Amino acid sequence: MLGKTKKAKTVASTGKKQATISSFFAVKDKSPASGPAPCQPKPVSSEPIQTPSTTPVCPAIHQPPLSNAFQPSISHETANPAHTQTNPTSENTLKRRRVISDDSDEDSGDSAAHIHSPRISLADRFSVASGLSLNSAAQISDETRDRFRKRFLLKNPFNRVENVDTTNDMDEDEDVAADTPSTPVLTKSIGKSTPKSTSKKSSSAIKYTPLEQQYLQLRKQYPDVLMAVEVGYKFRFFEEDALSASKELNIVAYMDKNLRGASIPTHRLYIHVSKLVHLGYKVGIVRQSETAALKAAGDNKSAPFTRTMTNIFTKSTFIDPDLCGSSVSAEIEAAEKSSYLMVLSETFSASTEKCKIHMVAVQLSTGEIVYDSFEDGALRGELETRLEHVRPVELVLPVDGLSPATEGVLKHWAVNREQNGDCVRVERLKDAFVDVPASRSNLAEFYEKPIRTGRSNASNRDAEMYLQLLSLPEDILVCLSALLHHLTEFNLDHALLLTKSFMPFRALGQMTLSGPTLRALEVFEPEEAVTGGGSVVGGKGSLLWVLDHTVTRFGARLLKRWVGRPLVNVQLLQERIDAVQEVIECIQMDNVPMIKLRGLLNQLPDLEKSLARIRYNRCPPSDLHATLSCLSKIATTLSLHPTSASPFKSSLLNTMFEQSASISLPIMGFLARLDAEACSKNVKRNVFVFLQDGDAESESMTSLQDLARQLRECEDGFIEILKGIRKRLKGGYAGVEFVSVAGTEYLIEIKVSNIGIVPKDWIKVNNTKAVSRFHTPEVLEQLQERDVLVEKLNAAAEAAYLEFLGEVGEYYQQFRAVVQSLAIADCLLSLAKVAMQPGYTKPEYTDECVMEVVGGRHPIVEMLIPDFVSNDVSLKEKDRCLLITGPNMGGKSSYIRQVALIAIMGQIGSYVPADSARLGIFDAIFTRMGAYDDITRGHSTFMKELTETSEILQRATPRSLCILDELGRGTSTHDGTAIAYATLRYLVERVGCCTLFVTHYPSLGAISKEILDAGGIEQDGPETIEEVGKVRCAHMGFIASDEMDGGGAVVTFLYKLTEGLASRSYGLNVARLAGLPHGILESAQRQSRRLEAVHERTRGGVGSVTDNVAQMNAILAKLRS
Repeated sequence: MLGKTKKAKTVASTGKKQATISSFFAVKDKSPASGPAPCQPKPVSSEPIQTPSTTPVCPAIHQPPLSNAFQPSISHETANPAHTQTNPTSENTLKRRRVISDDSDEDSGDSAAHIHSPRISLADRFSVASGLSLNSAAQISDETRDRFRKRFLLKNPFNRVENVDTTNDMDEDEDVAADTPSTPVLTKSIGKSTPKSTSKKSSSAIKYTPLEQQYLQLRKQYPDVLMAVEVGYKFRFFEEDALSASKELNIVAYMDKNLRGASIPTHRLYIHVSKLVHLGYKVGIVRQSETAALKAAGDNKSAPFTRTMTNIFTKSTFIDPDLCGSSVSAEIEAAEKSSYLMVLSETFSASTEKCKIHMVAVQLSTGEIVYDSFEDGALRGELETRLEHVRPVELVLPVDGLSPATEGVLKHWAVNREQNGDCVRVERLKDAFVDVPASRSNLAEFYEKPIRTGRSNASNRDAEMYLQLLSLPEDILVCLSALLHHLTEFNLDHALLLTKSFMPFRALGQMTLSGPTLRALEVFEPEEAVTGGGSVVGGKGSLLWVLDHTVTRFGARLLKRWVGRPLVNVQLLQERIDAVQEVIECIQMDNVPMIKLRGLLNQLPDLEKSLARIRYNRCPPSDLHATLSCLSKIATTLSLHPTSASPFKSSLLNTMFEQSASISLPIMGFLARLDAEACSKNVKRNVFVFLQDGDAESESMTSLQDLARQLRECEDGFIEILKGIRKRLKGGYAGVEFVSVAGTEYLIEIKVSNIGIVPKDWIKVNNTKAVSRFHTPEVLEQLQERDVLVEKLNAAAEAAYLEFLGEVGEYYQQFRAVVQSLAIADCLLSLAKVAMQPGYTKPEYTDECVMEVVGGRHPIVEMLIPDFVSNDVSLKEKDRCLLITGPNMGGKSSYIRQVALIAIMGQIGSYVPADSARLGIFDAIFTRMGAYDDITRGHSTFMKELTETSEILQRATPRSLCILDELGRGTSTHDGTAIAYATLRYLVERVGCCTLFVTHYPSLGAISKEILDAGGIEQDGPETIEEVGKVRCAHMGFIASDEMDGGGAVVTFLYKLTEGLASRSYGLNVARLAGLPHGILESAQRQSRRLEAVHERTRGGVGSVTDNVAQMNAILAKLRS
């Protein structure tokens, strides 16, 4: 049995990530149509568990992260005190955390805004744990049962701690000591199917400590949060939080009084919290809201310290610099390059597969907000495109209201991200998605408050932005209201006040690359990352890797947006590439302003994130002073004399100088009020510099100065006390001084030999062999007064500092505009560095939809392998379709990727790898490449191929570039040929777009030409080839030697595009290169000759295909629908 259990462990652990995401959909499908609300878990009956007559099938139990990857958020529930039993198999399959208690309090679920997942029955859990069926589990011998109990049962089951007032009973006769403190427990009674009656006692007899009672109260308020509770110099985790922390942080979990616990030191908090957040947990920080000094001086001396939840973090809301220290690992930092929180809703009809999806995404670390409302087809290709561009780390969805197709796409995308090591957290909100009138009311209440309470100029600006917000589509307002509801929990709702940061996903003058195009062309990630080799945006082997030479993080983020959204406006494109050319000329001429600019950019931190923290009032003094100093350096470096002309011709570059001039005075004023040394130490009570008393600008500043003066007077009081001490002491102590030892201040040292002169009312603190140290009653009284003043001063300093942050935050828009102009300069410098490489040329743009490239090269491949063979590209108005054939491994796919990448580079304003280039402007680039299935959505390889083709046929326009690689290879030769033919004919005749069509069907070229010359298939089609444009046939050049003994011909690849069709694909040559056994090659060669002979005898020209016109029209109609 033990051997089976071990094997079950291994299987469960290896597949836990995929099961994590899939489990949500299995659970959702099993949810009853009616019954209690999702957030009201059904209480577990106190009746004994009856063994069923048949053994149910119980899947492996995998535990997801908190709200992670399409597992609904799991809430802590009130426990049903009962006997507990560990599950040795499921312990390693628990993914993040397990809520194992059962709710016996109907009100406990009301505070949770999240849906709870139905629990697997306790009997099923037991069946999995023991490796036995339920029938056999009920029939095991008493000896086996006792041995099992002794090994796995816990003495103190922690599933009784959720509700202090619970009245359920617990059988004390079966409490057994636990072997390991970190083992999770399952509620299960051990015994026969009809258990014997036992004596019981009420769990209300449990005496919880004040700290434990505080934890239980906080647990009811925050049921879905993993809480770290400040206790002295440590942060402690309790109960299931302790188990999760023990597993993830490799710390010990132990029983302490009534609750299980684990702890971490205070100075390591940010490291551990960042790891838990990165793993998908929702982590809360509970801090002591009073200090020992204030408590000692107050009326609640004997009461426990009050504690409150001060911060809640998830992946998208983890922005606090105190917790995002520089020591956070590079892995986490890389993963957080995109930290968008996306809210989705959907409008759909059950009678049609089409829908309308609404999206609002916010990146809190930078303040960017993206929104969109779009129609989508049955395949949800538009949704997938937005997911690939935005790459959210957290999804906020309604409990219900999403169609199965949308759920499937979200699940598939999240599974892929998690397999690549990028955990996507999912949270489903119950009451956040309301109707349009309620959403407008919520937003009005939120946005009108600062208008009523703000200053006149700020109020006017806020009112103007609020009016802009009301112009958004109604469904977007519903998503925005849900986002506001969600961010309020994290105290980050004011991030939505900056409506100027709202940007539509599809901006005018930009092209949006589709999800399949981004993956096929390796725009953001190399193919190894997409197929499971690890997700690194901009990793080696991607187009972003070639282009990204930025030196600032805000510049890198902007360049990624440029690459993902190429321009379609010729004027904007010409302006950008002219700026790149000017940068190159300035670098070559050692232009002084350009030298200063490059040096400045190399010294800048991530100012975009720092400004967002200032706006959220979450910026410590050290970060604030560093940010203001950087802005001051920018204003000084880019300052121009009033009579001086702009140093550059390009308006994109000159914007920096115009923006920086407007921030110089406010920055100087802010820095003059801060003490640099105190800011570096983050001592808030000393950060402000006051020239004279009474110069404060507000009541908080006045209070701060008064308390600082009182503290100075209190410190001076110790001098008077010291004078009195000198008078009281006799002998040689007339010059005694206070000393500090081990953090204890104002001590009087007396030699042991003179201990007799010490007054009786002095209190001995410590001693050595030579001296004893004392506090006098006057010193203790003065220390207590000083400590109270220090605490009051700290509170006043905190209030004054928050007020100061608010003043700085009023200039957020001006500061951010300067940072954005520097980001543009960084991107232009990056593109200039690419352009200065050998073999790059400035493209010429035209309004015609053409592409003429001489000596073009693949920008990625040429960086990885030497001696890359260049090729020309010629797509003209009457020559817009290129049908490419050739042997396997001949370079066909590399060529068509090269064409698409050159088009993308040209339309982001970059030089391109070619001798010369004349580029038209494409409104979209579509690709259908590769062979891969989609198991999570039930799509085979061939189905996936055709669904992507269908998307292209529906969305392509005459100004699009369409690339199809070996369409039809996933089925029989005749069907594949027919589908490829019908698709090609539709693209050429009906769409009229620029098309690159790669195929291994040589007959396709001859068929296309004959049919076009004959007048077309459809009755309303063009009559001649001149009306639709010529289909030009080409192949990748090669040299085939005479056939060798049984091994087929040896092919030498030339990798050069050549006119005409290739009659064969020479697949046996690839088989030989792959190392197939010689006997298999000989057999394959003989069979190939026989099949070719049969084909030649039965071929009868092209009529065998073209006669079946009805079949081709049916295929074409199906693809178009």
